[in-house]
Amino acid sequence: MEGIKDTILLFCNLINKMYSEQLLSIHFSHGKFNRTSDHTVVVFWRIIHRIVCDQRNCSDIVYCVKKLMLTKFGYRMASFYALPDNSTYGSRELLLALGKLVVDNKLEEAFDKIISKSVLISEFGQEPDRKKCNINECKKVELDNSEDFLKMLMFKAGKIKNNLRAIDRLNEIRQKETAKIHEETSSIPCISHLSVWELLVLSNKKVYYAGYQKHLQAAVEILDAYFLWLKRKKEFIKWIDTVLDLKRNECSSSDKTDMNADRENMANFFNQLENERRTCTVTESSDISNYGLMPVYDSEITEAALQTIVESMAAPLLNNSFKILQKN
Repeated sequence: MEGIKDTILLFCNLINKMYSEQLLSIHFSHGKFNRTSDHTVVVFWRIIHRIVCDQRNCSDIVYCVKKLMLTKFGYRMASFYALPDNSTYGSRELLLALGKLVVDNKLEEAFDKIISKSVLISEFGQEPDRKKCNINECKKVELDNSEDFLKMLMFKAGKIKNNLRAIDRLNEIRQKETAKIHEETSSIPCISHLSVWELLVLSNKKVYYAGYQKHLQAAVEILDAYFLWLKRKKEFIKWIDTVLDLKRNECSSSDKTDMNADRENMANFFNQLENERRTCTVTESSDISNYGLMPVYDSEITEAALQTIVESMAAPLLNNSFKILQKN
């Protein structure tokens, strides 16, 4: 199968750009032949977890992946769920599970989530890392009786209710102020309007431009990697078929219960691969226009001109708008 090495390299590049991982082509070779070298099993568990789970602080990613693959994605391979929690073996099973996610377009869905939160799409720029947020730990309170406990619960419930009301009010204000910014910047040529984040960057480039450029570069690299990968996705699916063949051969010579149970599931997976190979065609029309990112070719609008527009039209809104927007 010509070009499969390049295809796998493109896949690794996409995953590494999306999740800052260290996925290598050698992991796929190990996975195909069920080897465990180079921490292949651990890497595959981690990659699958990044694709299927939005949480980053799961204490047991193996349990989380098994649960989501069954309940959310309907994956039925019994031998996959028989894999041990200590990641001592199972690289081929994990590779097939990863292949199933690719066939079911779950990687595309994960990509959409990442891009929608990036500076390319998001109204308010790159979302903060929740793990780095300064959240005070809950303090334990010793109470003498059930009456005091009930009073404490009512007090906490009241605080939560007031906080939710405050959040709702701030959201309403944010929507109104955002609408004002859109309206005031709607006359800029070639684009419908500026986002809040774009206006903030242009109004204070010394503070925000370097960070914006960094996040923008990362998002563009993900886009480039994604569209290069899409053009070779069909070859990857063909290769996954060869991995499935190895498992079918293993099942035919085994009398293990989980192997026997997987024969029907493998037949269904094989049919799905065949259908996907027939329909998975990507042309040059698959470009960033799908994400509302049409290229701008108007050379008349320059950064200086854009800065002038911002200062004359939208700057009066900044003092009030951004103070409110940044609170939420």
